[in-house]
Parts: sequence; C-alpha cells; structure tokens
Amino acid sequence: MGKFGGVQTRLILLVVIVLIPLMTLQAYRFETQLNQRIEAEMAASEEIAKAISKSFLNFLDTIWSGQTIIGKTLLLHPEWTEKEIGDYLQSLKVDKSIISTYSWIRPDGKVIATTQQSLRGLTVQRGYIDRIVRGEDRVVSPLVERPSDGLITVPVAKGIRQNGQLIGILVAAVDTSRLEEVFPLPRIGTMRKFGLVDSSGQLVFRVGTQLTDEQRKFPPDSPIWKALQGEIVKTMKRTSYVDGVVRFGIDYPIKEIGWECFVITSYDDALAPYWASVRRDILVFLLVCIVSLLAAALLGRKILRPVMAVKEAAKQIKHGNLNARTRIQGRDELSSTAELFDQMIDRVQVRLTQAENLLTVGEMAASITHEVRNPMTAVRGFIQLLKQQKNDPAAERYFDIIIEELDRANQIIGNFLVLAKTSTSDGQSGHLNEILLNIQPMIHALSNLKGIHTVYKLDESVSPVRININEIKQVIINLTRNAVEAMDKNGTLTIETYNAGDCAKLIVSDTGCGIPRDKLDRLFQSFFTTKTDGTGLGLTICKTIVEKYDGNITVESEEGKGTTFTVTFPVAAASSHFSQKG
Repeated sequence: MGKFGGVQTRLILLVVIVLIPLMTLQAYRFETQLNQRIEAEMAASEEIAKAISKSFLNFLDTIWSGQTIIGKTLLLHPEWTEKEIGDYLQSLKVDKSIISTYSWIRPDGKVIATTQQSLRGLTVQRGYIDRIVRGEDRVVSPLVERPSDGLITVPVAKGIRQNGQLIGILVAAVDTSRLEEVFPLPRIGTMRKFGLVDSSGQLVFRVGTQLTDEQRKFPPDSPIWKALQGEIVKTMKRTSYVDGVVRFGIDYPIKEIGWECFVITSYDDALAPYWASVRRDILVFLLVCIVSLLAAALLGRKILRPVMAVKEAAKQIKHGNLNARTRIQGRDELSSTAELFDQMIDRVQVRLTQAENLLTVGEMAASITHEVRNPMTAVRGFIQLLKQQKNDPAAERYFDIIIEELDRANQIIGNFLVLAKTSTSDGQSGHLNEILLNIQPMIHALSNLKGIHTVYKLDESVSPVRININEIKQVIINLTRNAVEAMDKNGTLTIETYNAGDCAKLIVSDTGCGIPRDKLDRLFQSFFTTKTDGTGLGLTICKTIVEKYDGNITVESEEGKGTTFTVTFPVAAASSHFSQKG
C-alpha cells in the first residue's frame, strides 16, 4: 500500500508538474501568436517604409536631375545678368507646385537670383551650403522656415561645377505641406500612419496631420534617434505624442540622405483577428492539456532512462570501474549523448593504456640505458684500438660498420632517455630567431646535400619564449631533417616565425611527397615511422620536448604537395624583442 501511495503521489506530482508548464506554454503560445501578428504587421510596415523611402528618393532624384539641366543651361549662358537668371528661374516655377522656390546661390552663400524676392541679395548661412562647398554634390537640408511667410520647407541643393570648380549652388525649396503628393497613399491603408524625419530630428510631415512647431520635436527617448544613426528600430508599443494613440511601429533609416521614415499601426485595428483566435483557442485548451499530459508522461520516461544511465555509469567510473558503460542506443538526442559518453570513455581508456605503455617504456629506458651504454662505450673504444693496429683495408671497412652501428645504437638509447624525462622544466628565456640563426649552418649543410632551397621568414618582433635552448635545437633539427629527407632535388624548405596573440609560432614546411591521411593521426606515436630506416622516436621526442614547456606541435600534410609542422610556445612573462640584423 505504501508503494502504491508513493506511485500515486508521483503521478499527482507529475500531473501538477506537467500542467503548470502546459498552462505556461499556452500563455506563451498566445503571446507568441500576438508577437507573430505584430511581426507580420511590422514586416508589412517595413515594406511600406521601404516603398515610402524609395518614392521620396525618386522624388529627390527628379529634383536633382532637373537641377542638373538647369545648371547646364546656366553654364551655357555665362553672359546672363542676375535679372536674366532670375527670370529664367521664374519661368521654371509652376503655380501650386510642390517646389515653392528656386534659388541660384554663390559658393560664399550670397543669393544671386531667386523666385522668392525677399531672399535676393541675402547671404545665406546654411549647413547644406557648407557641405556642397566641401565637395558633396547633392544635399538635402533639414527643415527651414521661410522668413517672409513662415512656410516650412526642405531645401534640396545641388552643386554646379565646371572643370571641377564650384560655380554656384542650385536650391529647390520643397513645400512640406504638400509632401503627401509624393507617396502612394492607397496601398498604405487607413490603420497606418507614416511620416518623415529629417537629419536634425525634426518631424518633416505626418500623413493626415497638421503639425505645430512643438509636434515637430521628438523627446530624447524616441526611437527616431537610433534610426537616424542607421538602425532599423521596431517598437512593440508606443504612445503617440501627437494624438495619444497606442501603436506599434517601425523606424526605417533613409541612409542615402541621413533621414528616417516611420510607419505606425493602431493596435485595435491590427489585432482584432488575433483576439478572435484567442477566444477560440481557449475553448479547446482543456483537451490539449489532457493530450499533453499523456505525451509528457511517455516523454518523461524516455528522457529519464538515458539520463539515469549516464549518471550511474559516471558514478561507477568515479569509483574506478572504467569498464562501466550506459549501453543506451537510440536516435534521439539524449540516447545519442549517452552513446557519445560511452565512446568518450572508450577513448579515455585507450589513452590511459597508451600513457601507461609509454610510461613503462620510459621507466625501462631509464633503468637499462646506463647499464647498456657503459659496455657499449668500452666495446667501441677497443674496436677503435683494433682498427688502428690492423692495416687490412677490408677489416677497416668492417670496423667502420661496427662503429657506425654502435653510434646508431647509442643514439637510440639517447632517444629513450629523452622519453624517460617526462617532468616539466622551467627552462630559460630564449628567442626562436636566435636559435635558428645559431644552427643555420647545420640546416644549410643538411639541405645542400640534396640540393634543397631554404627560405627563412623570421619575424623581427617575435617574442621570447621560456625553453631549454639545446632541446629546442634538437626539435628544429629533427623537423628540418625530416623535411629535407621528404624532398627531392630542387625542393623548398621554409622556416617561419611570428607572433600569434600571446604565443610565438615556429613553422617548418616542405614541398615533399606529403604524408598519407591515414597515417597523420599516428605520426607522434612511439615507434611509428614512415621511413624504412627510422626508429619512430624522432617526432615523439619533439612532442615530448615541446609539451614540457606548455607548447604544442601540430602537422598538416597533403600528398604530392608537402607537409607543414607548426610548433607553438607561450610567450615568456618578460619580453624584450629580438631584432634580426642584416
């Protein structure tokens, strides 16, 4: 009974646990649908804003094209007086046109001729004139109030140049009260409002609204300021300071002229279909909850099984049982994670086995090296004495072979000693460039024997690193010898150093035969070699030495093209840059 009670309690808890997220999910769904509806309206508003911006830019292009023609006419008639220029401009003005005034202004700002007589002879100090003088060709000015009658206009200016020299400035003043004529109002609809804001943050016009001077100014927290900086701003809820209506909207930058266009939409008009949908969805919410509970119960069981298996396996591994596995298989994400966990433990076990084997080899090498070297040294010495006492040329050749093989065995023993020294070392501060220049003759000797061309690309500012100089020499010589042996005559050996963040890098690359892809992963394993006469210890020693100083070594190779080894060391704490002379 107690067990049944426990199960019943768990089921009740499961119902509660699942029901609360479902209710939250339903609320989230309603909110998501609301946001999607708003996003759809905003997407439509953005397209409208693009169309409005394009229409306005086309309108400006029409004005500038006309100004270009007017400018060419004025340049063809340099003999015209100011009055004749004014008459010409007056002849272009159409009654009740959206262009209220045409003006011809000198580069110093003096109005030479205009269709607005009150401006003639005045010197105009406007920012758009300065911009034309500084080299801009076409400029749209912020709002300007005409002194004679208070008309709010937008000056559209174009510099007229001849042979690169500014002759004058043509200005067309656009009447803002008639800007609605420029835009395709039928496709915008009645529930949306739109308008333009100039580069100074003043409201140029808003469709269907007669604006006062105060209504043209925006508060500091208005989204128009971000849009004027080039950012598309979407506002989910804003209260219009013009009419107090709550709307959502978009502010779209017109980057070509530094203005912005806004499109705002009434909440009530846009969201009426959504609220009808919400009322319908609430009616079926109970049925959805029941189905969701059943699905959640099944899903919970499926989720818990691999999670608990991973937990149990991890607990056993923690206590030393490296053979513990989840044994979970499946196509879902959690089952795949459990399989990956098993694969990870398999790899760790392989790595531990390899590490133990390498440690065993190192310990064996350390224990037998000194015992083997002493008799070998004695044998080599006696053979040299016998060689000196024997004058037989054939015997001398045999003695030479014996000595060479003893030296080779001694080298292999030395390699084992390097592998046996696994402790880290503080090393000393040294420069890769200095080490390379120090062993440059040895590198040249290796490459010259096979007719290999050597290229050095040493960064003069490469930082010092903390290393053991003699050991790093061994690394470089091993890598360069491998590169030379991999190339035929006329190959190229490239050695490069440079800084990469807080690390210094050494690159050794060749143009040799390359390494097969299936052998790259095993390249740094002990006793693995691609050479017929190799010991398989050279790259293992290089890796051991580099990692002693917190560095790493990697290899990239492509068959038929060559191989590149990259050695990376952390930069030493105190850095005094080495400068390469010559």
